[in-house]
Amino acid sequence: MANYGFEKLTTSDFVMKTKQLDFEDLISQEFKQLQAVPLEGTVDNFLKEENSSKNRYFDVPCWDHSRVVLSSQKPQVHNHSKRNSSSIVITEIDSDSTYIHANFVDGFEDKNKYICCQGPMKNTAADMWKLIWENDVRIIVSLTVMDDEDEICYDYWVAEEGFQMIFGRYAVQTVEMKKQPDFLITTFRIMDLTCGASRLITHYWYTDWPNKGSPADLEGFVTLLSTVNQEQHQLIESARCKNLPKPGPILVHCSAGVGRTGTFCAVDHALSQLKKEKTVSIQDSVIAIRNMRHSSVMTLKQYMFIYKVIEHKILGEYDEKNLQ
Repeated sequence: MANYGFEKLTTSDFVMKTKQLDFEDLISQEFKQLQAVPLEGTVDNFLKEENSSKNRYFDVPCWDHSRVVLSSQKPQVHNHSKRNSSSIVITEIDSDSTYIHANFVDGFEDKNKYICCQGPMKNTAADMWKLIWENDVRIIVSLTVMDDEDEICYDYWVAEEGFQMIFGRYAVQTVEMKKQPDFLITTFRIMDLTCGASRLITHYWYTDWPNKGSPADLEGFVTLLSTVNQEQHQLIESARCKNLPKPGPILVHCSAGVGRTGTFCAVDHALSQLKKEKTVSIQDSVIAIRNMRHSSVMTLKQYMFIYKVIEHKILGEYDEKNLQ
């Protein structure tokens, strides 16, 4: 990643910065400077006419260099007419699309830690499940509400245990739902009906995040992030011990897949830097995410939220007298 010359702050310097009387003005100016940083890349696939119906928003591009490319396998038509009443058939035809509005995004140390994706539409939900299967995704983080009108995010799973949705060759069954104080955890079983292979996937649904705003409960958000990271770590360690392939990236989406989604990844990037180096640069973290997911961290409120979470985490782990 290019060096943009942003300052790295120690924990004590970071907290001191957040305590300045003109902090909000300072961050506002900092965000404006970030918006002016030029990023290199093309968005040719996003602009193709045949892909326009697969883009939720015309003004949120998708980078070419980091985009997730789906397989170009020949689609099959599957007869699901004999399925029972617990099955909801969305489509009987496999998706033949290689395009989806989604990008691989690196963590601070981990290459392709995340896949950042727009909230699926009815005509792209099958593509998203295809992405999940082909990239061995085991964890999904949803940061948005869903709506029947598909204006924000298509309802791509059944919120009732024992029911399943069918997207061509993929059946997605809701196995278990657990309500936590800050989010809903759902276990899915996704099956490739052509071969019978199946996997379990954990879905974290966090709805305390207004569009273009920020969560009010910092600790609830931190709990979500740490829970997701802990489960991914356990999956990786389990695979390593069993000499199995490493599980795929964590899929994160909101509606556009850049505002809340990009902020989620930027917070994780900054916290990982803080843990590794004992210093942090919010600017570097945001640019790192934007380099792989266009338009990430869209608003000043979202940028300010990153600062608030890092401050909350620092003050929760260190006595102010012992800050480095």
